[in-house]
Amino acid sequence: TKTMLALLFRQYDLAFEYAQQARQSLDALVSSPLIPLFTALESIAYIQQLPRVKPSKTLVLQFRIRKNLRNLRKWAQHAPMNVGHLYHLVQAELARTNQQPIQAIDHFEIAMAGADKNGYTHLLALAQEFTGRFYERNNQHSVAIYYFRRARSAYVRWGATTKVQDLDRQYELSEQSSQYTRKSLVTDNTEQSYG
Repeated sequence: TKTMLALLFRQYDLAFEYAQQARQSLDALVSSPLIPLFTALESIAYIQQLPRVKPSKTLVLQFRIRKNLRNLRKWAQHAPMNVGHLYHLVQAELARTNQQPIQAIDHFEIAMAGADKNGYTHLLALAQEFTGRFYERNNQHSVAIYYFRRARSAYVRWGATTKVQDLDRQYELSEQSSQYTRKSLVTDNTEQSYG
């Protein structure tokens, strides 16, 4: 989906816009297996917007995120192998945004384990990259590079060549590079390149 592509390439404003557009036509997909994926991606896009929006809009986003989490939790109870990792990835990002690092780490680990165990390579890669960004934001660069390398490997397995190149450009993660060079500082909202 467009929302996933925008999240993959850290285009959070676009992800937010695409999620809002997709929400308007969601009724046509009532029984689609893509509904849980969209619900998780929409939630992540909204979470990324929380620090950027006006306080009046924050309540609307928080309401949608809570509603989505209730649905994801319900679906995860019925089909943990298909939805559990999505629920935990959203919970991890929400905990990160709410400055709850221990809960964030726990949810990231559960999300990664579930996606890996059940063969969701693309979501495993996304969870690993988000985990790396979490550690980078907390100045734990050696741990961050570990997760970025794992994400890179999963993106390679998924066949996401452009995403692999993006990570390589940003962090010099190519197989030949044995040393981590941070090319950008990741903040909660945007990446700022150093020149």
